[in-house]
Amino acid sequence: FEKKVKGSSGVKFAKALPPSARADIQGELTQAFGKLRARVLMRKITVLESQEEIKALAAKLSPDGMYSEDGTIIQAFAHNGHVYMAADGVEKGHVVRTLKHEFAHIARLGLRGTKPWQALLRSVDERMNEDSATGKALREARKKVPADTDADLIAEETLAYAVELSPEVGLVRRAIAMIKRFLVNMGVSPNIFTVEDWSA
Repeated sequence: FEKKVKGSSGVKFAKALPPSARADIQGELTQAFGKLRARVLMRKITVLESQEEIKALAAKLSPDGMYSEDGTIIQAFAHNGHVYMAADGVEKGHVVRTLKHEFAHIARLGLRGTKPWQALLRSVDERMNEDSATGKALREARKKVPADTDADLIAEETLAYAVELSPEVGLVRRAIAMIKRFLVNMGVSPNIFTVEDWSA
């Protein structure tokens, strides 16, 4: 899940993943997308070797970060269009999902304030209680939003989790299309993300 990274007096990272559980970040990207696209993606990624390194940088930059389920291990965060990943924080098989989440976050920050994105967020709230596939998908996504999320970001966070959980739903497909267009403007090919990748 995603929560705010706190400064050096806040969140403490008491542990890291054991070496046997750690992902080969570039290897997984190469396996998923091929060597050429993986090299392009790696230009948008900085891999930090330890929890101490990523914690220190996060405290300095104060971004939103992606943590392990128990909240003790930071996996990655995005800042100014760039993704920072912890070598000892991303589990095997989770690289594409983690990167997707962070790219979606970058795009959301860029889209925030635009009229089409605001209209989409209003639709999230309006359709939340519908007796439909869309309503069900949004309710499931809302359950994933941390309880301490700022009120003005709840709809956006709901949509972010819906992108991961229910990419086939029409409203979510609109969000994915907007995110992909934004990524193109960043220099990231949208073709690296298939429906299966978004739902991983």
